[in-house]
Amino acid sequence: MNKSDWRVLEEREWYRHYASPKYPSIYESKFATGEAAISLAELQSRWPGWNEGEQVQFAQAFKWKPELTGEDEPILDFLMRQGGEMLSSSIATMVAKLPDKKRAALFLTDCLRAFPKTRTSFLCALADLAAPETTPHLLSVYNECSDKVGENAQDYDFIADLLYCSAALFRTTKEPKYIDLISSYSHHPDERARYQAENAMRWAVPMG
Repeated sequence: MNKSDWRVLEEREWYRHYASPKYPSIYESKFATGEAAISLAELQSRWPGWNEGEQVQFAQAFKWKPELTGEDEPILDFLMRQGGEMLSSSIATMVAKLPDKKRAALFLTDCLRAFPKTRTSFLCALADLAAPETTPHLLSVYNECSDKVGENAQDYDFIADLLYCSAALFRTTKEPKYIDLISSYSHHPDERARYQAENAMRWAVPMG
């Protein structure tokens, strides 16, 4: 990645905030670059002294670690036990990397029910997890979103959830109707719906 025209706006312990001529705001996790590290003991010691925003900032940076190592799993377990909508949605895609797939599925489906405003994060993680036992939970969301979009075809929050839920259902069931639904939105007259369809397709059919 060429960063020659990136300008540092802010430097924090866990991330850098950049701007570039093309993108006005770019956040780069120092866990992703290998510049940041923390032990479970240090995290447990520091956690009570952070406000909610600082806790979420840590989780949002930590989730970008390229791989989930044995040292990372106790830290992720600690974060999962803290609860809360913003924290849980921040770590959702990392939870999908857990070796214990049943625990990951339980956490993500519980969050899917508990935090409807941030469902997209959990739907993307469930697409990554691709666990067949999550299908009934996904179908419940799919049916709800289908009904809502049927009532209001301009409800883009429910359209987004419908598309990402379709991506997750395709990964768990391999039924082509879910890909067909995502594809149908790629020609939608509204740019927001087309963007969400393009992004949802990446979760349904990941590259590499």
